[in-house]
Amino acid sequence: ALTDIIVVIPAFISNEESHVHLEKLVASLIGLTIIIVDDASPRPVDINGAHVLRHDTNKGPAAARNTGIAAVTTKVVACVDTDVTVTTEQVATLAAHVIDADVGAVAPRITCVNDGTFIGEFESHHSPLDLGSVPALVRPMSRVSYLPATVLVCNVQTLRTVGGFDDSIRMGEDVDLVWRFIENG
Repeated sequence: ALTDIIVVIPAFISNEESHVHLEKLVASLIGLTIIIVDDASPRPVDINGAHVLRHDTNKGPAAARNTGIAAVTTKVVACVDTDVTVTTEQVATLAAHVIDADVGAVAPRITCVNDGTFIGEFESHHSPLDLGSVPALVRPMSRVSYLPATVLVCNVQTLRTVGGFDDSIRMGEDVDLVWRFIENG
């Protein structure tokens, strides 16, 4: 049920384009409770349809996610980055896999939109976030050795058992988290 899921969005919004995209993301998540953690954006984030928690100083995405996760009261949390497009139905489909505490986290295939720019062209063919079209168990040294936190749906109990994201890591915090899930069975 959608009432079993809370979406946490870590956000550092530095320009109007990013703010507009965040508004569209929140609007696409109809029926879900959304917590945005404003990680000390230059202008405080205020988005209709979302609860906003604010850091006074920038602490990074891992800390922002942890702040949001601390406020979660549901069985499932979906961590979603500000620059993605995802729907309620996609989040609900993923959440169905982590209701069972034997599954700590799941993620969809992350593909990039080719917007005609050099970066868009490159990432649409070579993104490190796109781990392929074939579903797989995540294991170190395998074809899928981590899950990007771009869209990461977690069992809250299991997430808290492993201590959440490591606040001291600003990049690769998703790899660290997934490997701690694996280490803890």
